[in-house]
Amino acid sequence: MSYSNAQLERMAVVLEKHLSRTDLIGYAAARNTRIIGNEILDYEQLKDKLIMRYGEESGEGSYSIKPGSEGFAKFLAEIKEWAEAESDPAFYKIPSKEVIGKLSGTEVLEIDWMLED
Repeated sequence: MSYSNAQLERMAVVLEKHLSRTDLIGYAAARNTRIIGNEILDYEQLKDKLIMRYGEESGEGSYSIKPGSEGFAKFLAEIKEWAEAESDPAFYKIPSKEVIGKLSGTEVLEIDWMLED
């Protein structure tokens, strides 16, 4: 299945809360975080450059951009093509029975893309 860079970025954020687990779920989260990181590396670098160009320094050399700010529309226009670019990463999958009783329904829905029956 194909995912856009923006989707992969959100998936990585969801996985963060599972990285401290010491079971198969944590292992899968770590492997898939690494896979996603490799997939979106170029996108993240471009995004950082555009945030530096259109955003504001937010202290200690870091930059941020806020919705409604002067450069936000330009940032969105330039990042759109890259955010929508798709790839088909080979995710590490775990049996769906591994999450029963370990994750809430909400958590299962968040990671259903790495579960197999």
